[in-house]
Amino acid sequence: MAKILIHIGKGVERKTYPLDWDDVTISEALLIEEETGFYWPEFREAVGNGSPKAVRALVGTLRRRGEPGLLMEQVDFKLSDLDIETPVPEEPTAPKEDSAKENPPEPG
Repeated sequence: MAKILIHIGKGVERKTYPLDWDDVTISEALLIEEETGFYWPEFREAVGNGSPKAVRALVGTLRRRGEPGLLMEQVDFKLSDLDIETPVPEEPTAPKEDSAKENPPEPG
């Protein structure tokens, strides 16, 4: 569960914020903990549960990457416009082996 997509808005107004949990810096995590009061593992669970406080902090953190002066109070959107998508990674498919190799004929 390392990667998620956060979509806010509808139609042409829709913005997507990709997140790889493995790329969150310690500074970002500390700011999130300070902003929300959640410890990091609780925060990740709260995002998955749709907590408005957690989602706002996450969206604010992602937006700050491109808008360094953004204040958390400026992060506002309708909850009905929020969609958190957890892409399902495709499992690698093993090449099909020749059935003759799997089941060689018995000597006889």
